[in-house]
Amino acid sequence: MSLQSDEFRAGQAIKAGDYDQAVRLLRSLAERDSAYALVTLGWIYETGATGASDKQAARSFYEHASAQGDATACLYLGRFLWREGQEVEARKAFERGAQLHNEECRSELVRLTDWADEKAAERPMEEGNYEEAARLLRPLAERNSRFALRCLGFLCETGVTGAPDMEAARSYYELAASQGCAEDYHELGRFLTAVGDEVHARAAYEAAARLDYVPSMSELGRMMVEGFGGPADEAVGRVWLEKAAAQGHTFARRTLLALQESDARTLLQKLSVKIKIARLAFAGARVLARGGDSDQPRWLSSSVGPPS
Repeated sequence: MSLQSDEFRAGQAIKAGDYDQAVRLLRSLAERDSAYALVTLGWIYETGATGASDKQAARSFYEHASAQGDATACLYLGRFLWREGQEVEARKAFERGAQLHNEECRSELVRLTDWADEKAAERPMEEGNYEEAARLLRPLAERNSRFALRCLGFLCETGVTGAPDMEAARSYYELAASQGCAEDYHELGRFLTAVGDEVHARAAYEAAARLDYVPSMSELGRMMVEGFGGPADEAVGRVWLEKAAAQGHTFARRTLLALQESDARTLLQKLSVKIKIARLAFAGARVLARGGDSDQPRWLSSSVGPPS
């Protein structure tokens, strides 16, 4: 049979979830130097699709295909090496792919460069050397780095490098959110709430909630129930709160219990809800005692890491 037909059969086996059959077919193809087979075997062994992952085997398959000049293999190899913390080697793989006109490799080169520069700026942020951090962050912000925009928003909002500049902070937060990330929409909502712009804060929380960001579901639900930032809509607000509570969000659960207490008709019903509130407060205190819900800097969560 032809190489193409055997590759098709292997692909069908993968679609069917029959990875053992796929591996048998792919190994035979790999012996015939099929780049498709080599890259796919690399992916199977890296992800552990047939059992435990084998990073050494995965790298070997990716490198074999990359050595043949396959641009897709360069992409997969570069991402693998980046995830393994070998940024220098990852850059070389992406550069080879870019030379083979692979646009994804070119994009990953940009991301890798931004990531390295973000890591360099993160250290002075952690150390409180905000002037140095700002110097490193501004060029990144010009390249639309979400991390840099979030950090600069934080610096302007808090005034740690001078007087607070809420207009500049808002601009940075809005630019970060405009890239469509739920965390940045949420951070924009938090900032707008703090400066009293509840209408736009509610819109920002809704954008994040529709991207399944749990903290924003809770905030949006609360605002809708209480009528902040727009008309009150308790029914829809409860739905958002219930979605957040179902995923363990403590504040959403507390808000729903407060609504239950308000709805309670008898003293016994109110007492039952108060007991639930007390238990929730106790459970929350235990989480905090174990170090959960830590107050890490708001800018930190937006840091860009290796590809997932």
